[in-house]
Amino acid sequence: MNLLANIFKPMLQWLIRAISLSIALVIPQYGVAATPAANDPIVVSFALRPVHHFNQRLDDAQQLGKPWAQSPQQIAKIYAGQSFETIKHNIEGQYHDYYLLSPATKEEPQMLLIVTLDSQHGWHLHRASLSWRCQSQAVFSTQACQ
Repeated sequence: MNLLANIFKPMLQWLIRAISLSIALVIPQYGVAATPAANDPIVVSFALRPVHHFNQRLDDAQQLGKPWAQSPQQIAKIYAGQSFETIKHNIEGQYHDYYLLSPATKEEPQMLLIVTLDSQHGWHLHRASLSWRCQSQAVFSTQACQ
């Protein structure tokens, strides 16, 4: 069994990278770059997160003139939480994608949150996608950690 695992593990890793690149080329609107840089996170799968309640809070803050509600970077940071660091920012027309990464710890998987903001009628969250990387994995996915 261990021999089979040693044979198939490199093949599986290659397959995951190939699928990730295919996804990046086919659906770049989901926040995966079509030509990923060497340090870009490889995202195999993600879970969509709710944004409706945050958008209500954001609308209230905009009406009150809160400074954070006028800055797309601050909006993304507040949605993600202060422990997340912005590692990448893409602009595609009216959409701003922020890639936010949580610190790596031994106890928790590293989280990647891709927040897409829409600027068409004032800032609001269009989509938030969550993925994580377990200690033994090189890619971000929604698979349970062991």
